[in-house]
Amino acid sequence: MAPPPSPYLQPREQTAPSPLRLLPLAAALATWCLVLARRSPVPGEDGVSYLWMAERFAAGDVAAATGPVFPPGYPLLLAPLVAAGIGAEAAAHLVGALAVA
Repeated sequence: MAPPPSPYLQPREQTAPSPLRLLPLAAALATWCLVLARRSPVPGEDGVSYLWMAERFAAGDVAAATGPVFPPGYPLLLAPLVAAGIGAEAAAHLVGALAVA
């Protein structure tokens, strides 16, 4: 006769953790990034180029925006916000805060 199964060897039911429990941490990180962005000085040389490219994309001047040696991915993320009337620097801070969150 076989011994009874041990309760310690029984598999436990696994449940996936809820992503909502990370929401307060994400909100805190995004807020912290925005606070730091308000205290930061003007962007550096590369940052100015990315902001200029975003403004060119928002204005529909794709030829000028793709002229510099920088890749267009980040300026393309900023361009819809700039076209909506948000300043390029503010749009960059917002996208950066969302990326951290």
